[in-house]
Amino acid sequence: MSEKNDQGVKITLREIYDDISVSLRELNEGMERMEGRIIRLEERTSIANDADMRSKEALDIAKEALRVSKEVQQEITQTQQERKENRKWLYRTIVGGLISWLITFLLGILAVYLISNGGGVK
Repeated sequence: MSEKNDQGVKITLREIYDDISVSLRELNEGMERMEGRIIRLEERTSIANDADMRSKEALDIAKEALRVSKEVQQEITQTQQERKENRKWLYRTIVGGLISWLITFLLGILAVYLISNGGGVK
């Protein structure tokens, strides 16, 4: 009963070592490819972050420009309203001056007429 049954495939240590070496080389190549991809991804992420920062700065500048332009627009509107009001007062002053001049002129004519007719008392 001590018969040995040698059925199956025999794999030598050299074959195991060669298979492991090939697998490790393939694994190493795969890891190098993954490392390269990760490096490119990090570079792209860095570029995207820089672009994001620049776009935020541009947005801040645009918001400041909008705020300043609104202030300038308000000042322009206020200046236009002040000019309209000033024109009203200029016209009113001119008309008031003309009325005063006309009254003075008419009183002067009346005075000259009264003086030339003997003082107005008869």
